[in-house]
Amino acid sequence: MKKIDSKDYNIKKDFYDVLSNHPQVENLIKYLEAKSNILLFGGSVRDYGENRFSIIPRDFDMVVADLDENLEEIILMFSLVPQKNKFNGYKIRMNNLKIDIWKIQDTWAFKHNEVVYSSKKDLNKTVFLNIDSIFYDLNEDKLIDERFIDREKINTIDIVLSSNPFPELNLMRAFRFKYKYKLTFSNRLNEYLINWMKNFDNEYEAINNLRKTELNRYNKSIIDWDKELQKFIN
Repeated sequence: MKKIDSKDYNIKKDFYDVLSNHPQVENLIKYLEAKSNILLFGGSVRDYGENRFSIIPRDFDMVVADLDENLEEIILMFSLVPQKNKFNGYKIRMNNLKIDIWKIQDTWAFKHNEVVYSSKKDLNKTVFLNIDSIFYDLNEDKLIDERFIDREKINTIDIVLSSNPFPELNLMRAFRFKYKYKLTFSNRLNEYLINWMKNFDNEYEAINNLRKTELNRYNKSIIDWDKELQKFIN
């Protein structure tokens, strides 16, 4: 995983270069940037260091802070047809471009009082995994990545916030990151996995649940699930 060097990155320019092929979306984001504060986070920012958006991310996750207007009404203003997502926000799809966008206060951890929201920087406390704790402030052209940098130092994938509504999805993603970036699980993450597996009749059923979750989301596997299963049954 390549580090994003603040001396040579130009996320804002490269992001808008992607949007330039989709004028309606580009105009929407420019409008929101003028009216609020936009944060890009997760995979799209993390992978930027590898390809500078030359490969369009699977999706762009973003939140808007300090927006006084109705987000759905704004999206409709630009003749876009949003779909509701699981975060009480909206999915926007246009050709190969996918965006998930919602108001920052609707982030699950804030809404359920798992994390107290005092400023936009608190967003990095709401993710399940430290590898997801990297954010880009579009308005300020600034990375917020303290926990992500800590992960780079120790090469370990760890839990930031254990409370989350989608444990299967997040555990599966942890395994994918482990294989893709050759990471090790922290003790805390291993303990969380073991406790989660107790919800099933046996280890095989638990691992198979993660296998199915991966295939449903990505249509292909990069994880040797049989090898992972052996670690629990031997």
